[in-house]
Amino acid sequence: MRVFSSKGRIKRLEFLFGSIGLFFLLCMCIQIIGAIFDSDIILIALVLPMIGLWIYIQNCLIIKRFHDLDQPGIHALYFLIPLYNIYLFFHLSVKKGEDSKNRYDENMIVFKEAAFEKESPYIYQFPAIEKDANKAIERERIDEEAVSRIRELKALVERREMESRRISDETSCDS
Repeated sequence: MRVFSSKGRIKRLEFLFGSIGLFFLLCMCIQIIGAIFDSDIILIALVLPMIGLWIYIQNCLIIKRFHDLDQPGIHALYFLIPLYNIYLFFHLSVKKGEDSKNRYDENMIVFKEAAFEKESPYIYQFPAIEKDANKAIERERIDEEAVSRIRELKALVERREMESRRISDETSCDS
């Protein structure tokens, strides 16, 4: 799991254990630093960057978890709402994600980056390739050339996956 990246998806247990483990690691580091240094200024100077790093990594985990639910990472801003953030944490911890591929899978990120030629406020709401491509063209979020390039890239990825499966099947038969 890439901790410093918000791309991709993570499942419930990865999110829960990552969040809890990260919090306990932060608390443990603060306790160790507090025991070593008596000066409040040094303590604050060392702890504030650690808290900033903790917030960044926790946001990456939250965004990846939203991606697993096939929702945009911008929903992480809901964590700024008091009391609702507690509900949202438990919601992200227990709600089952998408079993099938969604728009935030690693190979879908390639399609997303290739699709947007126009600047759009809807850039985080990329449509599913087959279902909503025509609607996206009508709403002028993407153009027809971009959709055709996406379909070409999708076909290329599928061919590469089939090729890698074929090669792995051949090597397993040889063994």
